[in-house]
Amino acid sequence: MKILFIHEEPSLRSFIQRILEPAGYEVIHARSFNEGYSKAIEYKPQIVIADNILSSKPGILLCQEIQRTEGLEATEFLLLNDYDGESKDTYGIRLKGVIKKPNLLPELRNYFPKINQKISQATPAQ
Repeated sequence: MKILFIHEEPSLRSFIQRILEPAGYEVIHARSFNEGYSKAIEYKPQIVIADNILSSKPGILLCQEIQRTEGLEATEFLLLNDYDGESKDTYGIRLKGVIKKPNLLPELRNYFPKINQKISQATPAQ
């Protein structure tokens, strides 16, 4: 499964890659609205995880733009928020969920169960 992760912070992009790729997910990164849109067209991900606050435009607008693009209508989206209520207007996109950044890893485990399987396999039995 291809996942496009759009966030301005390099350390967070690296963290997501370290968590998802060992579990079998293909992770594509983007730093901005424009780069995210270009990579969505190029790679056609099944899921886009986008920060709701990008410096140029809100992440929700990027998700709406991707959803309107031919061939990407079935793409699902997860938005990253810093606090409750940040993403109020999600009308028109296939929003799979909203993840609050302080709870990133536990919430990613809920959306991507292969992460749990990989962690279980790496943990020795007692």
